[in-house]
Amino acid sequence: EWVFNTAVGGSLDRFQWKVAVDGLFGQRSIDTRTGFEFAARELVQVIPSVGWRIGPGAVQVGARLPVHGQSTRSDRLPASPTFTLGYFLSWDDPLWK
Repeated sequence: EWVFNTAVGGSLDRFQWKVAVDGLFGQRSIDTRTGFEFAARELVQVIPSVGWRIGPGAVQVGARLPVHGQSTRSDRLPASPTFTLGYFLSWDDPLWK
């Protein structure tokens, strides 16, 4: 399988932004127990997000927007738009040092 991720982002005071693109490309696979063959897996998604620093981390809101891919029962890949919300900590924060 080939996996890639690239991102660009920045910050201004407490405000943060990022746009990432990630992807997965794999060949057909075979379940060694059953011999069933599964379709090739492909997924490319754009992931924009914005955040606001609060305490040692940041609250971030974003989305995962698929631009290429497939989601079949055998692949079990999420290939529909997804909303994200989370609190993220930075390893560079003095909290961890």
